[in-house]
Amino acid sequence: MINWEKEINSTDYFAKNFSLDDLEKFLRQHQETNFKKPEVALAFILSILALLLNASSLFAMYKGKGRKMSANARLLVSLAVADMCVSVSVFWQIGMGASVKRNDCLHIAHRSFRTSSHVVSLLNLCCLAADHYCAIVWPLHHAAVVSTERIKLAICQIWLISLLAGYSLFLPTSKGNDPRCENTTYCLRLSCKGYDSEYFIFVLTPISLIVMSVLYAVIFVKIRDMPGFTHGRRTVQMERNRKGLITTLIILATFCFCFLPYCIFEIYTIIGLKLDGSRHLHYIQWAMHLDYYFYDLLLLNSLADPIIYAIRLREVRVGYRKIMRHCFTPVDRPPVNSEINTRSLNTFVPLKKNIQPNYHPVTAEIRTTGSEML
Repeated sequence: MINWEKEINSTDYFAKNFSLDDLEKFLRQHQETNFKKPEVALAFILSILALLLNASSLFAMYKGKGRKMSANARLLVSLAVADMCVSVSVFWQIGMGASVKRNDCLHIAHRSFRTSSHVVSLLNLCCLAADHYCAIVWPLHHAAVVSTERIKLAICQIWLISLLAGYSLFLPTSKGNDPRCENTTYCLRLSCKGYDSEYFIFVLTPISLIVMSVLYAVIFVKIRDMPGFTHGRRTVQMERNRKGLITTLIILATFCFCFLPYCIFEIYTIIGLKLDGSRHLHYIQWAMHLDYYFYDLLLLNSLADPIIYAIRLREVRVGYRKIMRHCFTPVDRPPVNSEINTRSLNTFVPLKKNIQPNYHPVTAEIRTTGSEML
């Protein structure tokens, strides 16, 4: 979300006509995070749903696969944890409310944590697209190229880069040319500089979209050129490839629907404020509410990720079945095997002597064929 205090402070018009106290009162009046505002209530509901769905997907993945997870499953675990961090950042922001000043170090730490969570999600989406690309284009070398050790190293690098990008807001800065930033605290000077770590999201979003579009376009061409894709006998592998294409279209559509409107609005508003702050004076209050709605749209991505990625995995589906079976199976019901054993113990069947088995060749062949079919 836009750091309105920093962006307004960076414009010449507001720097000359507004003091820091007036700006603080204005932001407290129009940026209160209470549940009376529908955009705040919607963000809270979406965050709860995303947190529960990602947590259940992680538990189902553990029940279905255990500790022996594939490379793709490890990337999904990293993505689910990042989406859960996004939900936690929303709870953090609502919990702070208007009690914390916008230039406080706690507020800056919250913005850094939120930015790091979104950067991790973007990088994980690109890595999942690359893993899908290697599985389709290089199926024989996929296990060697995307090994477990390499995936562990890649996940560590993703989180390290994201933390450095998000918490780069705390890097040392000068006082700047604004006289209001003189003789102030360190965190207040951070809000006076023109840098914001959320710019990483605006840069990574189009790059991620281009990378994912190119990789999934190659995957589409590769699967389309496979024999029997358009006509002929449908095999299990071809059905998997068809489902994979549908999944790729859903991935790109969800990414464009959730990330692009938010980034376009943020970039347009920031550039507009820097070019002509007086022209946007009457639209700031309207833009603040719209900014929250676009961020709610971005939160839908954290809700869609476990549905698109995790539920389509076999081990996750197996984990969900185990959880449902454990929750809905009656405890007092005796197992089937014990009932059969009890009947066999209580039933006396006399043995008949001198009975030879039937070794007719036709009957033996039919029995053998039937056992193989089963």
